Amino acid sequence: MLNYEAIRQRLKELHGKDQAGFGRAINVDKANITLMLKHGKRKLQLNEIPIAAQYLEWSVDELLRQIGIPVTPPPVQQIQLVGTIEKNGRVTDVTPENISAELPPLPQDAVAYHVKEAPLIRGALIVSLPVKSISPDAMGRLSIVRTSTHTMHLCHLSTTFRTGIYSMEFPDGSIKTDTIEGASPILFIKP
Repeated sequence: MLNYEAIRQRLKELHGKDQAGFGRAINVDKANITLMLKHGKRKLQLNEIPIAAQYLEWSVDELLRQIGIPVTPPPVQQIQLVGTIEKNGRVTDVTPENISAELPPLPQDAVAYHVKEAPLIRGALIVSLPVKSISPDAMGRLSIVRTSTHTMHLCHLSTTFRTGIYSMEFPDGSIKTDTIEGASPILFIKP
């Protein structure tokens, strides 16, 4: 049986948040919130879990742990760190080094970039495949891109109406069009 006492305690800890507000956040009426939190007779539904976690200011994993569902963290694995990312999305190469991180299963040749500054998630690891050619999967997605001048960037990549010219939207909101030599979509972001 799941333990919803942790949610009741958390609502007490968070100033200005109560059971009624929790119910509104996850779109559950007062009677069903009572059944859940006081009697344990109603379970959180799968679609309610991320919203409930956000309302309670917990990660999804923490919410699941608190109500008694075991969560297995991803295994620690080695990945090669090959660059850093500045706030404007510019990628700077670093001397490659193997680092350890909790990561989901990834392709053997995946590489990581370390985010140095906001507006991105400071300290995050951005994982992609090495940039060798223009991957069709990179279009319309956040990607690591190498331009024709050999600079590398983290940006949202899209095509334009001109052959060989691509639009790059950077994390700081600026947009540039350029020719590119390679693009690899982001596979995973580890905050």
